[in-house]
Amino acid sequence: MIITQLRTYFTARTTSELYVDGVKLIGACLEDIGRPSGVKIQDETCIPEGVYGVKITESTRFKKPLILLYNQPADLSVVDGPVKWTGIRVHAGVTTEHTAGCVLFKGYEALQEMIQSELDAKQPVYWIIGRA
Repeated sequence: MIITQLRTYFTARTTSELYVDGVKLIGACLEDIGRPSGVKIQDETCIPEGVYGVKITESTRFKKPLILLYNQPADLSVVDGPVKWTGIRVHAGVTTEHTAGCVLFKGYEALQEMIQSELDAKQPVYWIIGRA
């Protein structure tokens, strides 16, 4: 499964459309503001564009299984040059106050079910973030 997130950048937030294997999903993604490569303000910066692995693991913050994005398999983190993000989740939410660097998606439960089905079938899942 390939999930493609196409971003449109704004000054205070980042919005995106989401596609699964080329089919647009109902709903939109919301993230914190995008910053130049290698620049991060804790809990106020979206992860960089790129290709990420996807797992569903127990979130220590939310106390339930959630989608996790990573480009560093050893510790399931996201690294951009000298900058590191940990625990980058995809979850439900409606404002940038809910993001803390994560990707919010309206329609989250259906997306998690699709991903879990692929992972249960031992199929790889990739999340690609780019510009619209």
